[in-house]
This record gives sequence, structure tokens and C-alpha cells, in this order.
Amino acid sequence: MEPKCICCGDELEVRRTKTDKPFVSCPPCGFQGFIRGKKGIDKFEAKYGEGWKGAKTTSAEPAAAAPKGKETPASKGDAKNDADMF
Repeated sequence: MEPKCICCGDELEVRRTKTDKPFVSCPPCGFQGFIRGKKGIDKFEAKYGEGWKGAKTTSAEPAAAAPKGKETPASKGDAKNDADMF
């Protein structure tokens, strides 16, 4: 059984972080979920198996911080739009 996206219902890609913890992502809608605690990882393995351990490690680099005093479009955030997200 493969995990399904909670947003769109598509099958999630199971990957692993650089610290060997599982995370899931949904390319069509952009959802990402990280499993960080031992209890969560144990439950994830019990439900979906340990196949994720052979999954590709993420290569995402952290975003560069904007210079102080300057806002990037992504950092502005609009409370009204954020609330409408869900």
C-alpha cells in the first residue's frame, strides 16, 4: 500500500532526508510531509514497510536568506491568503 496525498489523493513519493528520516511529497499539488520522531517513523514503517530506506535522498538546498531589511515576495505573506489556503 502506498501513501496517498491528503490534499489531492494522488500517490505520494516516499523519500528520505539527509539524516535518513522518511518524508513524502506530492509533485502534482506540492504537499510535503516529514516524519521526524522515532514513534512516527516506526508507525510509518509498520504501515508502509521499510522500502523507503532505499529511496532517493533529497538534494534540496536551503533557500538563501534575503538581505536584512528586504522582503522577498515569498516572505511577505498575506494573512488573508494564508487563511484561505485551507
